[in-house]
Amino acid sequence: MTLLNIMDTDVVAFELTKNQRQWRNIKQNLNDAFEHWQRLSKDHLKEFLSLDPHNQMTLELTGRAIDKSFRLSLTPFLLDKSFFGRLRVFLPKAGTAEELIIAEYLLDNDGNISTQETGPKIDHETKNPNYTLLMNIIHEVLRH
Repeated sequence: MTLLNIMDTDVVAFELTKNQRQWRNIKQNLNDAFEHWQRLSKDHLKEFLSLDPHNQMTLELTGRAIDKSFRLSLTPFLLDKSFFGRLRVFLPKAGTAEELIIAEYLLDNDGNISTQETGPKIDHETKNPNYTLLMNIIHEVLRH
């Protein structure tokens, strides 16, 4: 763990204010995506995807892909001085109340989505980025 050498409270306040603003944008982008996914699941994907109403306060979404349960959760995440929303995909661990993290996506303030391992995955040039992310999540759920 690296300790920060924070001597200037104005710098700290500026960074926290910037992170808070980015977090609001990231949350709004994901809430918009959740609403889009719920419409898709009802209108076009209902045979293999069901999504429960999402919780805007906890930033969580639960659902089932071909009868396989999963949960999504968004939390703030600072990585090498860059601020992200970390979207984790969880599956229930068989026979326990525990969950397994099967995938993580990093969402930035500009709507770009990446993973720590592979770097940028979906950006503003991606056609239908919300749909692309949803299909990646479903793929991860079904392959685990």
